[in-house]
This record gives sequence, C-alpha cells and structure tokens, in this order.
Amino acid sequence: MWLQDKGEQSRIVNLPTHYAGGKFKLSEGPFTHRFANIDIKDIRFFTIDHKTGVARNPVPTPLTSDNILNSELFTIRMLNLAPLSSMKITHKGTAILLNLADIPLNTSKESQFEYWTRYDRDEPVQVHNLSKDTIPCAVFEIY
Repeated sequence: MWLQDKGEQSRIVNLPTHYAGGKFKLSEGPFTHRFANIDIKDIRFFTIDHKTGVARNPVPTPLTSDNILNSELFTIRMLNLAPLSSMKITHKGTAILLNLADIPLNTSKESQFEYWTRYDRDEPVQVHNLSKDTIPCAVFEIY
C-alpha cells in the first residue's frame, strides 16, 4: 500500500496478513493520513478512531498472553476459535470482535456476523464456530 502521513514523505508499506498497528500518542490536532492500494489484490482492514484521546477505564492487568498490541487507549488480542467450538471472551472496555476469516461466526448477540460486531463495556461475549475450520479473530478493547 502507498501511505503518507500529513507533512511527511510518502512510502510503500508491505503489511503482513492480520497486521495490527496504530498511533499511540495523540496530539492536540487531528492525525491526518492518506493511502492507496497499489496491489492487484483487495485490502481488507478495520480501523478504530479514539475520538477523546483519553482512556475512560483503567487498562486491565495483567495483560493476557494473546495480546499483540496494547496502549493506554486500547488493546488488541488475537484468538483462534477451534472448529465446532464456543468461547467466552471477557473484556472491561468497549469490545469489537473482528472475524479474520471468510467463514461466518455466530454469537449469542447475533445469529451470524461475517466481519465485525460491537459490545458495550462488560456486555457478555459468547462466540460459536459452527464450521469445521479454525477461525482467527481479533478483539479490540477500547478503554
């Protein structure tokens, strides 16, 4: 992808599958950037903008071993949901459950979702994999 942050030189970045990254220090002004897909394949990505820039809830401790990214504003956990299984996901902040496969998942909240679904703080998350394949998921928890 071609990427340019405001006021900086543009660059070409090669992001690995299920890449997670972010801006951790927020400034007074808005963070502005632009990007373009320069590959022959589609890019599928998910972004979260933390509008206030202030954590409303404390970061839970200890962080679990499946955390791949954490800051004072959010964490991202990677989970693999085994075939024909269910999983309860605990969280303290607002949670976004992101399905990283092309196989629909079922939850107690929705009969099926293909890409993402949102949960309020402390709202129970129960996800079900009714397929015969492992489904990778990401949980974004915003404080």
